[in-house]
Amino acid sequence: MASLWDFKGELYIRAQGERHVLRFVDAGSRKHIVEGGSWFYGKPMFALAPYDDRRDVATVLIQSFLVWVEVFGLPPDLMTKEAVIP
Repeated sequence: MASLWDFKGELYIRAQGERHVLRFVDAGSRKHIVEGGSWFYGKPMFALAPYDDRRDVATVLIQSFLVWVEVFGLPPDLMTKEAVIP
């Protein structure tokens, strides 16, 4: 993950059930990684959400996330934002 994210400082990871809590020493790296979009580690997606360590990690909701989709062979008139988001 270090080479994927290129973060500064240290990263601490703690397993909690089926989820993991990541603590970044560098606040700038944390912001870049948590707000940087969806991450893929191998084939599975690695979704991140802010967590304050004050509640059960299982209650943290990930309601939406951005993904980049590339579709090949579309006609030019369908390569617009309006064609994708009516």
